[in-house]
Amino acid sequence: MEEKEWLILNYILPKKPSRVRVSIWRKLKKHNSVNIGHAMWVLPLTEENIELFKEISNEIFQNNGEAYIMKSSFIDEKSTNSIIETFNKVRDND
Repeated sequence: MEEKEWLILNYILPKKPSRVRVSIWRKLKKHNSVNIGHAMWVLPLTEENIELFKEISNEIFQNNGEAYIMKSSFIDEKSTNSIIETFNKVRDND
């Protein structure tokens, strides 16, 4: 199996104002990020996606939040296939 690398953005934002949380969520959805947990989003590792996550993390920091961008790979093939399948569904729905 070829190992695929991913970017993961995990963040924490204050509950208020909620408009910030909605803005971040919309940007992540607009760029077809996949949510894999509470405030944990995944995109394939590309320079374009690195810049996107940096931009979003800057917005999070500017609004008194914390953001963590990680490069990762999944340990098992089942997880990798599941994420790829989810990306394909999101893309097909657009």
